[in-house]
Amino acid sequence: MKRSITIEEGSYRGNNRLLIGIVLSVLSYWLFAQSLLNMAPDVQTDLGISAGVPSGIYKMASSLGGAMGIAISASVYNGLSQSVSITTGATVGLLVNVLFCVLAIGSILFVIPKHK
Repeated sequence: MKRSITIEEGSYRGNNRLLIGIVLSVLSYWLFAQSLLNMAPDVQTDLGISAGVPSGIYKMASSLGGAMGIAISASVYNGLSQSVSITTGATVGLLVNVLFCVLAIGSILFVIPKHK
């Protein structure tokens, strides 16, 4: 069921919350990439592998993770924006991204062995 929304000229005064959310999402992805870049030499020495292997693994994982994140967020946004509102769809889509980030951090903490 598609709805059409008509907005009268000058009746809508938006804010920058959605734009700030998008900027913070990109910033968090960039900070994750930078932190992994700083740890790459330690990963290489611990695992005893050449320089190209962690780079390839990181590129594949970030590409697949990014594609899945965009697909899930777009699905949530599309479903909720058609049934509830555009703002609710965007907010819940970003919250789903945050939830998956927390789950990813939890799975990393669970999988990586502790040093004795």
